[in-house]
Amino acid sequence: MQDVNDLQRFATKGPGVWVQASTLGALEALLTFLQQMKIPVRNFAIGPVFRSHVIRAARMMDVASEYALILAFDVPIDKDAKEFADKEGVKIFSGEWSGVWIFCRPQR
Repeated sequence: MQDVNDLQRFATKGPGVWVQASTLGALEALLTFLQQMKIPVRNFAIGPVFRSHVIRAARMMDVASEYALILAFDVPIDKDAKEFADKEGVKIFSGEWSGVWIFCRPQR
């Protein structure tokens, strides 16, 4: 059985985006897609987006600001996390699952 640590092969030590997904399978699918699109991933997690995730994603502001974002797939975004992201300039894009990833929109 695979666990989230097995997916570390997708993470880069350099600049990259933060990825958050609802399940291990969804996370692996999203990481695979991002790798195919040559979008670097700095780190990832399973479950809701919290302030601590935004803090980690915000570290990219000093390194490569274009990667200071979170791709959230089928997960709730905590209100405090959203407010902190707005304050720090971290963009959060969320998508929902309906057989396919039906949309990706910035959180407002």
